[in-house]
Amino acid sequence: MRAYDGCDQPTLLTDLILQRRGLTNPQGLVKSIYGAESPRAEIAALSDLVEQAASQNDPIAIALLNEAARELAEIVQAVYRKLGNLPVPLALTGGVILNGARLAAQFHQACQTLGLEFSAIQPIPEPAIGAIRLAQMIDDL
Repeated sequence: MRAYDGCDQPTLLTDLILQRRGLTNPQGLVKSIYGAESPRAEIAALSDLVEQAASQNDPIAIALLNEAARELAEIVQAVYRKLGNLPVPLALTGGVILNGARLAAQFHQACQTLGLEFSAIQPIPEPAIGAIRLAQMIDDL
């Protein structure tokens, strides 16, 4: 919508999202998303398109992934500090980071930039299993 409004440069995301949502123009996008039962889920379902556009060197998509990676790393950093700034295990869960190669790479880079060290990094496809494994890893410390 920012590209459509003229606030950002044109992006491949516009066409990719419109196609996914079965729309012919951006004007219908807001109603399509926010008129849905779960707008957050509708937006999350578009995340793979950001990776797709970034893989085609779309600067807006790349910036979105970089910002998301930085914000995720900052959240991890807050927990890391509370755990004493020591190498701790990290469980990664959620389809966006597990299926998004560029987001995952940028997240790892952002963690390195922040000086975060992990004793293990475990991808967990199912969040409930991740909670159990994380509890087990912490118990082993």
